[in-house]
Amino acid sequence: MKAQLYKAMKMNISIVFENEGKVIATRNFNFCQIRDYVNSLDDSQSNNDIFKILAKHPSQEVRQQVASKDSLNMDVAQIFESEKSLNVIRSFVRSDSCKKYSSNELLVKWIALDVEVACSVASRLESYENADIDEILKILIKHSDPSVLNEISENSSIPKKYLKELSKNKDTKISSAAKYSLS
Repeated sequence: MKAQLYKAMKMNISIVFENEGKVIATRNFNFCQIRDYVNSLDDSQSNNDIFKILAKHPSQEVRQQVASKDSLNMDVAQIFESEKSLNVIRSFVRSDSCKKYSSNELLVKWIALDVEVACSVASRLESYENADIDEILKILIKHSDPSVLNEISENSSIPKKYLKELSKNKDTKISSAAKYSLS
């Protein structure tokens, strides 16, 4: 299989069939086939060369599949720092690659973009290696959506001072979850 990257953001990925060194057929993949191909690839460092190319694919569906991979190296992960698609950002935020490489500033920016992203970060905040937990919690704890506060309150790894604050929340789901996380 050969992948070719064209300069004008036009990407053509083909499968080449050979028999005894002779090309017998070539078929181009459409974006859905590429998406499915990325999904089928092993989530391993050995595929980062392919992931790096496809992280720049024009289709958000292809990029979303790449973003969900947990074994991306820093070069590939950094491609997603300028991502515009919320679906791709949501997938990336849930990945171990994001947890390993994303800066605190980037997490703060993405939290402000979307409730689902804020919930994902809140639920596993301790997993983000470069996160300033206090800084991010000060932002998340002021979030207007109760689902974000609930994710914080259900995370027993959150520092106790924040859980104590949430245990006094007027929403009984949030306060009950915080009390349980404190116990």
